[in-house]
Amino acid sequence: MVETKMDFYHSKVRLFFGNIFTIFLVVSSVLGVIFFPEESLFFTALLLFIIVLFSFFTVANILKMIRGYPYITITDEYIQLDPFTKSEITIYFKDIDHLKIPPKGPVEIILYQEDDFFAALSFHNKARLIMNRFTGYSPFTLNVKFVRKQERDALLKTLELIARRK
Repeated sequence: MVETKMDFYHSKVRLFFGNIFTIFLVVSSVLGVIFFPEESLFFTALLLFIIVLFSFFTVANILKMIRGYPYITITDEYIQLDPFTKSEITIYFKDIDHLKIPPKGPVEIILYQEDDFFAALSFHNKARLIMNRFTGYSPFTLNVKFVRKQERDALLKTLELIARRK
């Protein structure tokens, strides 16, 4: 039996503009620390936090642009998020309870044993996905807007087909 495999890649345009935004935040925060060093301790700590946080985002986006790895891989058995990276997560269809596919916003993958699955993730993935829980989303979300424009319809059709099977 031949396994069907579909890869969906990051939108390079979105990554490019995301990098411009994060680089602007980092540079303006560095300038704020340099030119206003005697401001309040809170202001300086906030700027340093922004520098560190958005530096990580910038490096991650640059790596996504350079490497060219898929954002999502879907086969007959599983959905893989960020394959070939340290952030790789493989979700088998048998573990999926249902998919929430709203007209706008991220697609949520709801698992039967979501807490157990989340607990088994690496520390890196837990740290990366914990904010989804705090904002009320499933930890396992896909943002269709991050996929290349010409691939979005195919991704949505594939996800709807998986949702109907569930």
